[in-house]
Amino acid sequence: MKRPKTFRSKSNKKLYPVRDSVGRFVDIQTYERAHRKAMRRKKRAPDKEDPNSKYWRNKADSAFSIFIRKRDGECLFCGSKENLHCAHIYPREMKAFRWKKWNAIALCAKHHKFSIDFSFHKNPIKFILWFMNKLPDTWKTVATATQGPLTQTYKEVYEELKEVNKQWNA
Repeated sequence: MKRPKTFRSKSNKKLYPVRDSVGRFVDIQTYERAHRKAMRRKKRAPDKEDPNSKYWRNKADSAFSIFIRKRDGECLFCGSKENLHCAHIYPREMKAFRWKKWNAIALCAKHHKFSIDFSFHKNPIKFILWFMNKLPDTWKTVATATQGPLTQTYKEVYEELKEVNKQWNA
């Protein structure tokens, strides 16, 4: 497959085609012009008023991650205290389970994502077998959980987790 042709101006500046929503060529511009236009666009301020906004969801995710890493204190597989991640058993997309304390454990980066031998993401069957043996009570909760609707707003979840983290620090 051929690489797309790069156009350059007489002064050897890279030129970019501007296309409409259908994909037809409209204009050609330099990087500087395109960048200036992008920088002029106003960034939307986070919507702190809506308790179910992305702003509060991200705040709740952060507070939950801190709680899990403090609760476990080390990678539950190897005992490392470096570069801990909050690893969800059920994926975060399942909103009703996203911030349940039984749905997450602390794992180091290696055992959460990167190791081929034992990794939550690269070898899930081996992980589940280990999880069943290491944390049998939590496994029973995970295995029997049924998903319902999320009953709290993201802001309520965040406020609750913030309080739990304060108590944990005390």
